Amino acid sequence: MSETLSFKTAPGFTAQIVHDDDCERPYGDDDGVKLVVLHRNYLDPAEGKLGRTADEVAAWMKENAREWYFANLYMYEHSGVAYRAGMSNPFSCPWDSGQVGIVALKKSDWGRGKGERNAKRLEYARTVAEEYGRWANGECYGYIIHDPDGNEQDSCWGHIGYEWATEAAEEAAKHAYVQRQQQEAREREEARLARQAKTKAYIKHHVPLERRT
Repeated sequence: MSETLSFKTAPGFTAQIVHDDDCERPYGDDDGVKLVVLHRNYLDPAEGKLGRTADEVAAWMKENAREWYFANLYMYEHSGVAYRAGMSNPFSCPWDSGQVGIVALKKSDWGRGKGERNAKRLEYARTVAEEYGRWANGECYGYIIHDPDGNEQDSCWGHIGYEWATEAAEEAAKHAYVQRQQQEAREREEARLARQAKTKAYIKHHVPLERRT
């Protein structure tokens, strides 16, 4: 997949949006997030470290309830997969969906206390689950920024979600455009100062107009 975009905020610059086949799993190196998927056909992000059965995971949750917040992880499987976190199944189809694991958030990393804090943690858990689902479905992209002359100016990979990739690309294109404008302004000023210095030298040394270049 490859698509070329242009932006009003960066005239002349373009961004090539490219599918990223080597995108790292989200939260893979985050010690404050654990995802468990207990499904024979799908990867378990926790690699069995929290348990390989529902009973083993439940035992881990009981042992770590003081430090960790838990939300159920549900999966909908139909022409791809979708993951959602919640306290009950958010999908309307009971045949193609069900609980497959948990999202665990370390309380010290995701706020302290109960009540409203846990409501906020549930929102975080939902974001984590949806981002993981996008990654699992291969919704991973990178961008390459080109200037008006076709020269590559910037690139970045590992964006999960097409809209995030395009937003990041526009910001990068805008930054490259501003840098180019500033560079051109500096060059114009340097040229002006050089002409000014040259003119002063001609005047100082009484160089006739016909001999000035």
